[in-house]
Amino acid sequence: MTRLLAGRGSRASSQASIPMLGDEEPVYEAPPSSASGSYSSKRSSGCNSVKVTVNVDLKGTISNAICPDNEIIIGFLAIPGKETTWEELDQQIFSLFEAYIARIDPDHHLGLHCSESVIGYQMGDVVREKGATPPGQIPEDVLAPTTTVRMFLRGAAQHAVDSLVLECLPRKQEDYSHIMEMFQNKLSQCSYISERFDCMTE
Repeated sequence: MTRLLAGRGSRASSQASIPMLGDEEPVYEAPPSSASGSYSSKRSSGCNSVKVTVNVDLKGTISNAICPDNEIIIGFLAIPGKETTWEELDQQIFSLFEAYIARIDPDHHLGLHCSESVIGYQMGDVVREKGATPPGQIPEDVLAPTTTVRMFLRGAAQHAVDSLVLECLPRKQEDYSHIMEMFQNKLSQCSYISERFDCMTE
């Protein structure tokens, strides 16, 4: 169900659908000149792209209450053209998610897959969820350079831990980096003390 979130005191609703992705071969890069829209894991130059993030809110619901600390930037998506369909946009966004997961979990130990983990995504006031028909607007009318595409994963509402898994991973990486930095600082201090001791004993 596509919903207009109450961003300015108004609420409307219409139906939108996100087809379940099968085992088709994912495409992680597309030429920027593609008529169906293109995307990249790197920032595009100028103002022709929108940021794509994964929101790791553990509730498993799509909300307009966004906390920056719960967002992970996974890449940037080229603004679609007039001929881009919602199905093509879905494929581009989900392929970007799959490419991100492939980088952080090449052996697929986390068990995260866009066809199962993603419950939908938000674009400004428009929310696109699985299981309904496309909205009345075309993607070009919804996405602008200032728009952020926010993907949401399964959580407590689905009795799943997909959001929790992804939420914990960056923190573990940050903790590891912090520990290594502290370890290197300790080594530097020990080296300095050793040098000072050698100078004093000479």
